[in-house]
Amino acid sequence: MTWGFESLHPHLEMEPPTLSAVFLLLSVLNTNKIPFQMNINTEKKENLTSIITIDVVENDYKEAVEKELKKQRAKAVIKGFRKGQAPIALIKKMMGNNILSQEVLKVAYDALGNYLSKDFKNQVGDPILTEDSSFDISYESGKDFKFCFEVGQHSDFEVNLTQDIVIESYNIKPDEKELETEIQTILSTYGGLDKVDEIAEKSYIKATLLQSSEDNVIDTEGLKKENAMMAIDIIKDEDIKKSFIGKKLNDTLTIDLKKAYPNDTELSSLLNIEKEKVAELNPFFEVTITEITEFKPAEMGQELFDKVFGKDAVKTEEEFKAKVQEKIDQNHKMQSDAKVSADLKEKLLEICDIQLPDDFLKRLIKTKDAEKKEFDDEKLEKLYPDFSKDFKWTLISRRLAEKEKIEVTEEEVKREATNLAIQRFAQYGIPINQVPADTLEKMTDEFISNKEYNQQIRETIMQVKVFEEAKKQIKLEPKEITLADFMKL
Repeated sequence: MTWGFESLHPHLEMEPPTLSAVFLLLSVLNTNKIPFQMNINTEKKENLTSIITIDVVENDYKEAVEKELKKQRAKAVIKGFRKGQAPIALIKKMMGNNILSQEVLKVAYDALGNYLSKDFKNQVGDPILTEDSSFDISYESGKDFKFCFEVGQHSDFEVNLTQDIVIESYNIKPDEKELETEIQTILSTYGGLDKVDEIAEKSYIKATLLQSSEDNVIDTEGLKKENAMMAIDIIKDEDIKKSFIGKKLNDTLTIDLKKAYPNDTELSSLLNIEKEKVAELNPFFEVTITEITEFKPAEMGQELFDKVFGKDAVKTEEEFKAKVQEKIDQNHKMQSDAKVSADLKEKLLEICDIQLPDDFLKRLIKTKDAEKKEFDDEKLEKLYPDFSKDFKWTLISRRLAEKEKIEVTEEEVKREATNLAIQRFAQYGIPINQVPADTLEKMTDEFISNKEYNQQIRETIMQVKVFEEAKKQIKLEPKEITLADFMKL
């Protein structure tokens, strides 16, 4: 049977709930204030967990069950009776256990939520319903039910930011070699292919490939591939590579494609055939060259300046280099800030020394993963240390945010979503100055309306603001460093 509100339709057969089914139901019900005194007991364990036992007696759920039975009777269409006129005893027989289970579980979970929000400190993760709970919830099993929840807790901790916390702040020195490398990267990025008359080592060709014999007898029933794209410098066999050098348009040569491209994936892509057919392929092909091109970097000049930085933003080569250096310095600042944040994070994790109920959290992860089965024991053990560190940092950053009254505004969310949209266009190779304003606005709104992206954006902003506030209260010790030495840290 389905455990949830949608299950309140007539069923002639009712099955007792499983542990996972009950857990899923409890995870979606709303937490409401309990208008009566529940019998709730807490037993603390040594492993940072507690067992919360909730006793649900008839008076806790009776009124709600009777109300739901009447509601379902009014809606029920049962053969032999007018709508809403079936005897309440029949409704109870058909649907009573289902309604009873739902209302009892709802009372138990509402009581748990109310108790945790008011009387329980340092909760970690969701409660886990234990095997000691009542799983046979029916009129036949009695009127009183017991539910036992295991709840994890983290240890107490304080976050005190003082000048005694010293973190090195790196100033990465400008490097002429890095500037030249970045300029060459820009020239390559904005370069293109030019047609040439003769093949060289770095040439690209288009060719017609005709399957043939080793002595160049064309197989009239063999494979034919037109406009095959080939890069000379990635041909693996040196003798075959040399045989292309100096060839011109419409020249032909016969080669062993399996020697030229011993990788089956590359060869199947070149010939547009299934990878499984490569093994039995006759490898000899006549190659007729139909186009020769070479990559040519962009030339330094106004056209390049406008493409990179926008129209007329840069007028001279000196201004162009200065702008590129400015971008490099900005990137260095971001790298340095990221390093400071990472070091501060490690320092606060060490100082706060938060203890977690590790065994409990591992079982909770496995419980939530019961359907997807993404984590076996080996994978969980491997990934858990990083999960634990991230979880501890979340506790610390939230404590800092509360202490310093740090909040995320809607304006900040929109600004960050816009930056995310700009980055997305950049991944597609589209400069932002070529993106229409309404298109950028549309993608920004899509990020904001997406629940997952919205949460990620807010968390990113919060983390930045927490780090910025923390840096104001600790001691940052400036240190000059070369890029090469910084990359070794």
